[in-house]
Amino acid sequence: MYHITTHAVENSWLFHDSGDYGVRLSQLAEEVRRSAMRVHAYCLMGNHEHLLLSVDDDRLATVMQRLNRRYAGRFNHRYGRRGRLYWGPYDSSPVLSNRYLVELIRYLALNPERDNFGRAETYRWSSYAGLIGIMKPLWFVDQRPLLDAVGGGPDARRRIARLVDEGRLRRRGA
Repeated sequence: MYHITTHAVENSWLFHDSGDYGVRLSQLAEEVRRSAMRVHAYCLMGNHEHLLLSVDDDRLATVMQRLNRRYAGRFNHRYGRRGRLYWGPYDSSPVLSNRYLVELIRYLALNPERDNFGRAETYRWSSYAGLIGIMKPLWFVDQRPLLDAVGGGPDARRRIARLVDEGRLRRRGA
């Protein structure tokens, strides 16, 4: 499992409107359908994105190159622009422990709040609302490893919501 981040080139955006966000989600779904990649969580922000995914080590570069090339080509065509969209190919951090995975759950959920995009539970371009059961998760998001990371069972979603609430309190210094 990997935490993937991509960032737009300086002073640029990856997503201008719901059409851009929707295209990226469709591309993620298509990649799940066509390869051995599994998406566990996502948070798409204006100028960057976070993905939590599983893919064989030797396929990560191929999958990410295909995803980013397709999105950049479509974005550049739509907005009549040329040149690089991404600051770099992508950054990846392997998820090697359950403790790190639990921290990532909180970090990804609170990303919209840190950037003043709204509350985690209502931010439309994140998988968090589906993870805690407020919305139906998108079909291609495999939440099982995240739910298992907090002990699984019928209370897993509630434990994740509490984990995120605790993160809010820490940010406020309470």
